[in-house]
Amino acid sequence: MNGKEQCNPPKRFILEKNDHKLLKSYDLIIEISGGSPIQSTGRIAHISSTLSERFKRPLICSNFCKALTLKDYKLTYNFHYFWNRLYDNNILFGYEGKTSGIKNFLFDSFVNTVYLAIPNKKTKESFFDFMEQTENKRQKILEENQKLAELRDWLLPMLMNGQVVVQ
Repeated sequence: MNGKEQCNPPKRFILEKNDHKLLKSYDLIIEISGGSPIQSTGRIAHISSTLSERFKRPLICSNFCKALTLKDYKLTYNFHYFWNRLYDNNILFGYEGKTSGIKNFLFDSFVNTVYLAIPNKKTKESFFDFMEQTENKRQKILEENQKLAELRDWLLPMLMNGQVVVQ
């Protein structure tokens, strides 16, 4: 999400046998199928603690995505930004295969050839703390925007048909 988008994921029934697929805070979600000729697969999102709280329902990723849990959750933001830099520079096009007309991200090939430098403990924790505060603020603003949009969508028709008048 870029901060301007509304986040309205579809609501689906989750079978008990899929409980192991439930997303947790700090999980990463990577698109492994899809894309287009000008857009590679491999878009990424992460589940922050405030995002989990915002939905008040369990989250699960679709069949076209892969969920990752890092051993050290404090590297989530480092990984996310590193991945986005690769995506934005079209590096992920080089890790795509095509079967039955659908592009697939070759995840195993990617993780076996691309390496991420891990910062020292102090840098890692400082960056995590800064990004966590920023993400909490962003999620709060997105939640407020959603409530304002719902209020607008409820109020505007009443203004248009004269049920409500502004003085």
